[in-house]
Amino acid sequence: MRKSTSMVVLLVTVLVVLCSGIAAAKVQIDYWTLFTGPDGRVMGELVEQFNQEHPDIEVTMQILPWGEPYYSRLATSIISGEAPEVAIAHDYMIPRFAATNSLTPFNEAMLDVLGLGEEMFYSSVWNNSGVYEGTRYGMPLDFHGFGVYYNIDLLDEAGLPSAADALPVTGDDFVAALKKMTKDIDGDGTIDRWGIIAPLDWFRAWSLFSSIYQYGSDFLSADRIKSNLNTEVGHKALQFQVDLIHQHGVMSPELAVNPFLAFYQGQAATMISGVWEVLGAEATEDLNYTVGNHPLVGPERAYAIGSHTFVLPAQKTRDTGKEKAALTFIKWISDNNIEWVKAGQCPARLDVLEIDEFQNAPYLLPQRTIAEQGSFGQYLPKVLVWSKIQERIVSGIEAALLGKKTVEQALTDMDREIDAAIARGR
Repeated sequence: MRKSTSMVVLLVTVLVVLCSGIAAAKVQIDYWTLFTGPDGRVMGELVEQFNQEHPDIEVTMQILPWGEPYYSRLATSIISGEAPEVAIAHDYMIPRFAATNSLTPFNEAMLDVLGLGEEMFYSSVWNNSGVYEGTRYGMPLDFHGFGVYYNIDLLDEAGLPSAADALPVTGDDFVAALKKMTKDIDGDGTIDRWGIIAPLDWFRAWSLFSSIYQYGSDFLSADRIKSNLNTEVGHKALQFQVDLIHQHGVMSPELAVNPFLAFYQGQAATMISGVWEVLGAEATEDLNYTVGNHPLVGPERAYAIGSHTFVLPAQKTRDTGKEKAALTFIKWISDNNIEWVKAGQCPARLDVLEIDEFQNAPYLLPQRTIAEQGSFGQYLPKVLVWSKIQERIVSGIEAALLGKKTVEQALTDMDREIDAAIARGR
């Protein structure tokens, strides 16, 4: 009898050990993002749902400060051998990491696991987002473009239509609408409500890029070693922004004004911002708004767009189990792209366009509108010193808007400074 009892105890002990081993077999992966706004909450909810549906995988998401602090810390983690298994990277930041072998490329075997291919995406997104020098280092999570947010009440007050198909398309029509909405409300000779508020500094740069693309041109040479801004096209693109202040008088010369607050509080009738700003607009009480595409300053329909991409930071020691878990996670998020779209992004996946909710939900109007840019989108050039280039462009635009430099002088200086930055980075 004692022998039987001992045997039972032994069997129970073995089962406990085995079960403990099974529990320990859960694959844990770290996931870094820079989604510091409401989009971080949405992504967190998706991670939680993934973990619930995948008892063998546990994804731990960490949100780090947006921008350069995020990328510096990611680079440091890779060098120290403590990188996360999955991370988010803006498409234009990928050259910085790919050039130093800091990312694991997506090979054919990985693509088979993901079940993703060109036919599932806008061609402009698939062929550009995450691709550097012919190799895929990032998997598109979304794409984002810029549109015009309109205060519907102020459109109505000015006698302008607010239907999506009636909003201004060309730059000339856009300026005409802005003039009607710019008001000296109390009659003291000072503008109380501007037609448009100046977007934040780098937004102005992306607006400039769109305008240049609309003329069928580019702001860098084909070999990406020279700036191509001081041209007739570059002059027209920058002059459009300058004229909003100095010729048409529809945009405040106070560039330091917070554009979001000014728009939300009715101090400006429109603002140019990214698709993600829908979250801020939706959260603003009593704001009646709609969204149209970025105006066409040039003759062709073209827009500057970007993407968040999933990347696989290089690991000190390759773990195929963690790698497979990371791919499983990326695939699941991609397959549930409609949920991420609600966080204020355009869908990377074409099949999302056919979902009834995407086609008809009022709260997805900005995403539907700006998603049209996917067929006409152009990604920024893949260059190692992109951050330096954008800094020069931002400062040059500001100097021209403030009247500190003529358009020609601003463009001349931008060309010289960008060429020098590229030369130093080669």
